[in-house]
Amino acid sequence: MNFSKSFFCGLVFGLLVLTSSCSQSGPVYSSVTVDAKSHTFEVQAIGEIVATEEVPIAVPGNVNMSFELLWLVPEYSEVKKGDVIARFDDAQVLSEIERRELEIQQRELELASFELGNEATVMDIIHSMSQVEGETEIAENYKGLEEGGAFSKHEIIDAIDNLEYLSVQKQFYLWEKESNQRQFDAETQRIGADMQMSQEGLDRNKKALDIMELKSPEDGTFVYATMRWGGGKISPGQTIWRGYRIGSLPIRGKVKAEIHVLEVDAVGIEEGQRVEFRIDSAMDHLFTGVITDVARMASSLDGSDPTKYRIVSAEFDEIDPDLMRVGSSVLATITTDELQDVILVPQQAVFFDEDKPHVYVLANKAEPQLRYVELGRKSPTLIEISTGLEAGERISLVAPTQSPT
Repeated sequence: MNFSKSFFCGLVFGLLVLTSSCSQSGPVYSSVTVDAKSHTFEVQAIGEIVATEEVPIAVPGNVNMSFELLWLVPEYSEVKKGDVIARFDDAQVLSEIERRELEIQQRELELASFELGNEATVMDIIHSMSQVEGETEIAENYKGLEEGGAFSKHEIIDAIDNLEYLSVQKQFYLWEKESNQRQFDAETQRIGADMQMSQEGLDRNKKALDIMELKSPEDGTFVYATMRWGGGKISPGQTIWRGYRIGSLPIRGKVKAEIHVLEVDAVGIEEGQRVEFRIDSAMDHLFTGVITDVARMASSLDGSDPTKYRIVSAEFDEIDPDLMRVGSSVLATITTDELQDVILVPQQAVFFDEDKPHVYVLANKAEPQLRYVELGRKSPTLIEISTGLEAGERISLVAPTQSPT
């Protein structure tokens, strides 16, 4: 918090230091004499310049795989169109390609072996069917000689029984042939499906091999992306999935300031307030702007640091593309209010009784007297007393029930 030196000195000189013992008239309380002054409420915080428009750079989404990020060009590097900005570990991809090629070879051998075995099975069935057809023809000839009396009745009966048996046997071989064909079709389809799956895996990994290096689509400054989980910047060694953004190329001159204000200092910050900036790369230049957005909730900037900040966005009145580069640090001074002829007191001098604000007024050497007041604008350390106090009055910094210090 940055306050005017004159007002701060006035508060310091207004404090009365208590002695370690009590006089005959009672204890002496730390106090401040109030006066009407003009004052500017300011909040000072640091932040950085971020892009408002950018060209995203991500892993192509046509390969459903994950990759280990092996190398990244240093952040904020100036890159040209076609420059390599990221490399992925291709060891797993090459191993997968080799495995898929071996699978395809095994499937081809399996299919050839199965077709050869099926051919032998079919030949056996055809041979058996031919044999049955020959025997059936002979049995039918025996049956035709029944009326001629060339054979005995028993011989003719045996021939008829044999003919019926051969007919059943023929039906069996026909069923076996059809069953074998169905089995052959099903097995070849399975092998074909396995082969297709291996081929698709091979094609997918060959496509992945083509994107083991990502190149810059345009000239610009390469900025790392923020991880979706954890909030940190992307870095080598992390696993990246398809479509995952690894960085961006901010468009020159399309920037704003992102200010990180401590939660306790964010009192009174609103959209439309004026801001002054100094950029680390040009501290001798003073830039101005206006707040455009204030985060509703405070959050930590880093998962390892519990300190919470309100994120405040601000637009520059004028943009210097040469000085305002993405990633540059900024020191921002936010003017939250400008007060004229008001009474301001320290936060610790105001007390509350069931949400009713009051102060303890010191008159002569009497005990502090409770007086209800109305509050106006405030900062993390100062509060405006809109009604209830007059200039020149003295108030205690501690309640009578507290030990004076």
